[in-house]
Amino acid sequence: MSLGIKANNQYFCSIDNVGSKHSTYIIDKIHSLLKQAQIKIDEVDLIAYVNGPGSFTGLRVGLSVALGISFGLDINLVPVPAFALHAMAAAVERVEQPEDSYDDTNSMLSSIEQLKDDGVFQDDQDDILIGIDARIGQIYFAGVNLKTLDYFIEPQVINPDKIAVNRQYLLVGDGFNSYQNQLTDNLKECQVLKMNYPSAKCLLKIVELDKYVQVLSVDADLMYLRNKVALDLNEQQQFKP
Repeated sequence: MSLGIKANNQYFCSIDNVGSKHSTYIIDKIHSLLKQAQIKIDEVDLIAYVNGPGSFTGLRVGLSVALGISFGLDINLVPVPAFALHAMAAAVERVEQPEDSYDDTNSMLSSIEQLKDDGVFQDDQDDILIGIDARIGQIYFAGVNLKTLDYFIEPQVINPDKIAVNRQYLLVGDGFNSYQNQLTDNLKECQVLKMNYPSAKCLLKIVELDKYVQVLSVDADLMYLRNKVALDLNEQQQFKP
C-alpha cells in the first residue's frame, strides 16, 4: 500500500506491505502523512486514486476512502489507471536516477530525451508492455508509451501463453515474473524490468501532467477487466501440480 501527499512543493510518501489489511492501516497512514506535511485534512484540494486493474480488496478500500474524503470536503478526484502508474515508475527506473532526484515530472521526461540523444535509450523503447498479476492464471495486460502514457495495446485480461509479440519490448509488472514459465518464447527473450511496487510519488507526478480528467465523487469508479475474482473448486483442482 502506497500513499502520498504533495504540499508546499514537497512530496510526503509511504509504502508498506500490508497484505490484504488495507482497511486496517490506511486511515492511520493518512493521518501520519498529514502530520509530516504539516497540513490539515481540510487543506487537501484534490485526490488521486488508482482505478485499476489490480487487487480487488485494495482497489475497493482505496476508492472508498477517497470517496469519503472527496464527499466530505467537496473536492474532485483524479482516477489513474494502474498501467499508467507502472509506466511512470518504469520511466523513472529507465533513467537510472533515484526517484527523489526529480522535482517535477517534466524534468524526469527531459532525462529520457537526454538518454536518447546519447544513444542509450532508443525511440522504439518508449513502448513497453505491462503485465499485472491478475491471479487465477491470468495477466492484466496493456502496451503503454512511456512518454505519453497512451495505449498502443488496449487493456485486457489474458492468459500468459496467449501474449504474442513480433519484436523486443521492455516488460514491466509482476505478472511476467509470476507466469514466466508460461510465456511465449518471444516474450521470454524480452527484458523484464526489476522494480519495486510503484510509489505514490509516481501517482502524484502523473496528476501533474493533467492527462486524466478530474471527476466528481458520484462519477468515480474502478476499471474492471474481469468479473471473476476467484476459482471454483473444480478450477482450483486444475491448477494444482
